[in-house]
Amino acid sequence: MHPILVPIELGGQDFSLHTYGVMMALAFIVAIWVGVREADRTGQDPEDVMDISFWVLIAAMVGARVLFIVVNADEYWFACVDFEHFNAHYDPPEALDGPHCFEVLKVWTGGLVFYGGFLGAVAASFWYCKKQGLSFLRIADTLIPSVALGQTFGRLGCLAAGCCWGKVCSLPWGVHLPAHSMAWKGQLDAGLIDRWAETTAAIHPTQLYESTATLLIFGLLVWYRRRKRFHGQVLLMYLFVYPLARSTIEIFRGDKARGMVVEWGHEGVNAFFGLPPGSDVLLSTSQLISLLVATGAIALLLTLRRRAPAPTEVPP
Repeated sequence: MHPILVPIELGGQDFSLHTYGVMMALAFIVAIWVGVREADRTGQDPEDVMDISFWVLIAAMVGARVLFIVVNADEYWFACVDFEHFNAHYDPPEALDGPHCFEVLKVWTGGLVFYGGFLGAVAASFWYCKKQGLSFLRIADTLIPSVALGQTFGRLGCLAAGCCWGKVCSLPWGVHLPAHSMAWKGQLDAGLIDRWAETTAAIHPTQLYESTATLLIFGLLVWYRRRKRFHGQVLLMYLFVYPLARSTIEIFRGDKARGMVVEWGHEGVNAFFGLPPGSDVLLSTSQLISLLVATGAIALLLTLRRRAPAPTEVPP
């Protein structure tokens, strides 16, 4: 965990460069670069990719933050309205001195939900393609591997910021996050550690799990898009494979901020996965969205397959 990449203080104000923000910026830059190269390879206009990426960036950031705020509505309500309740959740060294509605805007410190960003990006892409008379499915096939690659960098940012952490584990690759990190506060509230603990108990590095999974998905999509039979097929592959990976990783997540639709657990399941007794494995907000996305992908696949032209009729 290394939340501050470059500490900067000017005139008593903190202008530090946050690792999370840097990794998110790097994710977008690399994703756009890969998308532009693919557009050029397949005879599409790279300028379209650049233009659509601008709108995707804005829509993704807004969508990701909005969904995070929705699943953590109480926290932000307390921050702006019931400040006394909000401040009671902070340790004395970190007590705040007034209402913090500005917390809503601090995306560079964490607090983005991927699915919210993805839905925002899809909406922006569809709008742009319709406005410019472009094939949304063809553009989606061009850009969706970039999304997976961007996630790889983004989740490394999550590890640096200490968000999206995992449940307690006894595995040799378990990680310890420092005192006063988000994971530390979560474990303190759950009674897993005391307030004098210098680190968290060992936890699953779920950020690295997803970073590795999305890198593998990126490789799969790059291989698969040269073998597709119709436009939209690469997008649908992602919409089926990523939700499976995400739903599995969610089992090991330990942060409650992602939101739980249904809190269900079974000690047999916990024992099988090596999770602490009493752990909930279903149903987080992201697992519910994953289920809906994967189901929709299957339905759309069946529809598009019936309309698919012969392989020789499909441009790259």
